[in-house]
Amino acid sequence: MQDKYIEDFELCLKKKIIYLKPIYVRLVGNCTEILLKTGEKVTCPMPIGLCIRYLSEILFINQTAVRRYMKTKILKSKNLPLYLGREDIFIGIKTRKPIGKNDGALTFINFKYIEKIKDKEVYLGRYGVLECISKSETIKKNYIEARDFYYILSYDN
Repeated sequence: MQDKYIEDFELCLKKKIIYLKPIYVRLVGNCTEILLKTGEKVTCPMPIGLCIRYLSEILFINQTAVRRYMKTKILKSKNLPLYLGREDIFIGIKTRKPIGKNDGALTFINFKYIEKIKDKEVYLGRYGVLECISKSETIKKNYIEARDFYYILSYDN
Protein backbone atom coordinates (compact mmCIF):
# COMPACT_ATOMS: atom_id res chain seq x y z
CA MET A 1 0.00 0.00 0.00
CA GLN A 2 1.18 3.52 -0.70
CA ASP A 3 2.32 5.01 2.61
CA LYS A 4 1.27 8.55 1.77
CA TYR A 5 -2.41 7.50 1.66
CA ILE A 6 -2.44 5.42 4.86
CA GLU A 7 -2.71 8.45 7.15
CA ASP A 8 -5.44 10.00 4.98
CA PHE A 9 -7.51 6.80 5.08
CA GLU A 10 -7.02 6.41 8.84
CA LEU A 11 -8.17 9.99 9.33
CA CYS A 12 -11.24 9.33 7.17
CA LEU A 13 -12.07 6.24 9.22
CA LYS A 14 -11.80 8.19 12.49
CA LYS A 15 -14.13 10.91 11.21
CA LYS A 16 -16.67 8.29 9.97
CA ILE A 17 -17.39 7.82 6.29
CA ILE A 18 -20.89 8.62 4.97
CA TYR A 19 -20.25 7.54 1.38
CA LEU A 20 -17.61 6.58 -1.18
CA LYS A 21 -18.52 7.92 -4.60
CA PRO A 22 -16.67 7.35 -7.90
CA ILE A 23 -16.02 10.56 -9.81
CA TYR A 24 -14.04 11.47 -12.90
CA VAL A 25 -11.59 14.33 -12.50
CA ARG A 26 -10.26 15.90 -15.65
CA LEU A 27 -6.52 15.31 -16.21
CA VAL A 28 -6.42 12.89 -13.26
CA GLY A 29 -8.90 10.16 -14.21
CA ASN A 30 -10.99 7.95 -11.94
CA CYS A 31 -11.04 9.26 -8.39
CA THR A 32 -13.13 8.66 -5.30
CA GLU A 33 -15.05 11.31 -3.40
CA ILE A 34 -15.36 10.50 0.31
CA LEU A 35 -17.97 12.35 2.37
CA LEU A 36 -17.16 12.40 6.08
CA LYS A 37 -19.52 12.82 9.02
CA THR A 38 -18.06 16.30 9.59
CA GLY A 39 -19.49 17.31 6.18
CA GLU A 40 -16.02 17.46 4.65
CA LYS A 41 -15.54 16.01 1.15
CA VAL A 42 -12.18 14.41 0.43
CA THR A 43 -11.11 13.53 -3.12
CA CYS A 44 -8.86 10.50 -3.29
CA PRO A 45 -6.88 10.18 -6.56
CA MET A 46 -7.53 6.48 -7.01
CA PRO A 47 -10.47 4.33 -8.18
CA ILE A 48 -13.13 3.30 -5.68
CA GLY A 49 -12.11 -0.38 -5.76
CA LEU A 50 -8.59 0.48 -4.68
CA CYS A 51 -9.90 2.76 -1.91
CA ILE A 52 -12.08 -0.05 -0.58
CA ARG A 53 -9.15 -2.46 -0.71
CA TYR A 54 -6.89 -0.04 1.22
CA LEU A 55 -9.59 0.70 3.81
CA SER A 56 -10.08 -3.04 4.30
CA GLU A 57 -6.33 -3.57 4.73
CA ILE A 58 -6.12 -0.81 7.35
CA LEU A 59 -9.03 -2.39 9.26
CA PHE A 60 -7.63 -5.94 8.79
CA ILE A 61 -10.83 -7.07 7.07
CA ASN A 62 -10.76 -9.90 4.56
CA GLN A 63 -13.56 -8.89 2.15
CA THR A 64 -13.60 -12.33 0.51
CA ALA A 65 -14.28 -14.05 3.84
CA VAL A 66 -16.87 -11.44 4.82
CA ARG A 67 -18.71 -11.84 1.50
CA ARG A 68 -18.68 -15.63 1.90
CA TYR A 69 -20.20 -15.24 5.38
CA MET A 70 -22.79 -12.74 4.10
CA LYS A 71 -23.89 -15.12 1.35
CA THR A 72 -24.81 -17.71 3.98
CA LYS A 73 -26.73 -15.22 6.12
CA ILE A 74 -28.49 -13.10 3.48
CA LEU A 75 -28.87 -15.94 0.93
CA LYS A 76 -27.82 -13.68 -1.94
CA SER A 77 -24.63 -13.68 -4.00
CA LYS A 78 -24.73 -10.43 -6.03
CA ASN A 79 -24.65 -6.80 -4.89
CA LEU A 80 -23.89 -7.59 -1.26
CA PRO A 81 -23.38 -4.81 1.30
CA LEU A 82 -19.81 -3.61 1.87
CA TYR A 83 -18.60 -4.36 5.39
CA LEU A 84 -16.01 -2.04 6.97
CA GLY A 85 -16.83 -2.80 10.60
CA ARG A 86 -19.87 -3.49 12.75
CA GLU A 87 -21.02 0.14 12.61
CA ASP A 88 -20.00 0.70 8.98
CA ILE A 89 -22.07 -1.32 6.52
CA PHE A 90 -22.44 0.27 3.10
CA ILE A 91 -24.91 -0.40 0.30
CA GLY A 92 -23.97 -0.10 -3.35
CA ILE A 93 -26.08 2.25 -5.43
CA LYS A 94 -25.48 2.98 -9.09
CA THR A 95 -24.94 6.73 -9.48
CA ARG A 96 -23.31 6.99 -12.91
CA LYS A 97 -22.83 5.07 -16.12
CA PRO A 98 -19.42 3.41 -16.40
CA ILE A 99 -17.07 5.21 -18.77
CA GLY A 100 -14.89 2.19 -19.51
CA LYS A 101 -14.68 -1.55 -18.96
CA ASN A 102 -13.33 -1.54 -15.39
CA ASP A 103 -14.88 1.77 -14.35
CA GLY A 104 -16.70 1.89 -11.01
CA ALA A 105 -20.31 3.00 -11.16
CA LEU A 106 -21.45 2.14 -7.62
CA THR A 107 -21.49 4.64 -4.79
CA PHE A 108 -21.24 2.97 -1.39
CA ILE A 109 -23.41 4.69 1.23
CA ASN A 110 -23.38 3.89 4.94
CA PHE A 111 -26.94 2.63 5.43
CA LYS A 112 -27.26 4.30 8.86
CA TYR A 113 -27.21 7.78 7.32
CA ILE A 114 -29.99 7.17 4.81
CA GLU A 115 -33.11 9.00 5.94
CA LYS A 116 -35.39 8.55 2.94
CA ILE A 117 -35.41 6.92 -0.49
CA LYS A 118 -37.70 8.49 -3.07
CA ASP A 119 -37.80 8.72 -6.88
CA LYS A 120 -34.20 7.63 -7.56
CA GLU A 121 -32.95 9.99 -4.87
CA VAL A 122 -31.32 9.07 -1.57
CA TYR A 123 -31.77 11.64 1.20
CA LEU A 124 -28.87 11.76 3.65
CA GLY A 125 -30.32 14.36 6.01
CA ARG A 126 -27.94 17.26 6.57
CA TYR A 127 -25.44 15.67 4.17
CA GLY A 128 -27.59 16.33 1.12
CA VAL A 129 -29.26 14.27 -1.60
CA LEU A 130 -27.67 11.75 -3.97
CA GLU A 131 -29.09 11.31 -7.47
CA CYS A 132 -29.13 7.66 -8.53
CA ILE A 133 -29.54 5.57 -11.65
CA SER A 134 -30.74 2.56 -9.62
CA LYS A 135 -34.48 2.11 -9.17
CA SER A 136 -35.98 3.08 -5.81
CA GLU A 137 -37.11 -0.52 -5.24
CA THR A 138 -33.56 -1.80 -5.71
CA ILE A 139 -32.17 0.81 -3.32
CA LYS A 140 -34.80 -0.05 -0.70
CA LYS A 141 -34.08 -3.78 -1.08
CA ASN A 142 -30.34 -3.18 -0.63
CA TYR A 143 -31.04 -0.99 2.40
CA ILE A 144 -33.15 -3.71 4.02
CA GLU A 145 -30.45 -6.33 3.37
CA ALA A 146 -27.77 -4.12 4.96
CA ARG A 147 -30.02 -3.45 7.97
CA ASP A 148 -30.75 -7.17 8.33
CA PHE A 149 -27.03 -8.00 8.16
CA TYR A 150 -26.38 -5.35 10.82
CA TYR A 151 -28.92 -7.04 13.12
CA ILE A 152 -27.48 -10.48 12.35
CA LEU A 153 -24.04 -9.24 13.42
CA SER A 154 -25.54 -7.76 16.59
CA TYR A 155 -27.12 -11.07 17.58
CA ASP A 156 -24.21 -13.31 16.53
CA ASN A 157 -21.82 -11.80 19.08
